[in-house]
Amino acid sequence: MPRSRPSSHSAPSPTGLATLPTLGARNIALSAIAALRDQRGALVGRPPHYVPAVGPPGTFAMMTSRDAEPGFAALTPAQTGWVNQVGARVALRVGLYRPGRLVARLDCYVGEPFVHAVSHQVEFLRRTLNVSAPAANA
Repeated sequence: MPRSRPSSHSAPSPTGLATLPTLGARNIALSAIAALRDQRGALVGRPPHYVPAVGPPGTFAMMTSRDAEPGFAALTPAQTGWVNQVGARVALRVGLYRPGRLVARLDCYVGEPFVHAVSHQVEFLRRTLNVSAPAANA
């Protein structure tokens, strides 16, 4: 049985279509080619074809906005095993990503219940990923 690993996900963009202009024509074309290659390989049982998840503007990656690379660096502790890669086939689904259509189905916590829920999530991630708490600002 494969071993699972903890993960945490965030979705900074409101819709997938809103992200496409930030990629530029070159990255859209390269992403489409890589995605079709990856999807075709998946159909015949090949391992994923990976592409960079994040990179500076002007490079080929799934996210290349000005703040993408510094933002990921700020979110990723040095001692984690995160690798800057994503299965290229994700590019086939980005345009369809619309989390807002499911908002009505969500139970949203506010106030103290929110703080309580998030503190449990943060503690789980710190413990599981072996990351110490940042020093409090003075």
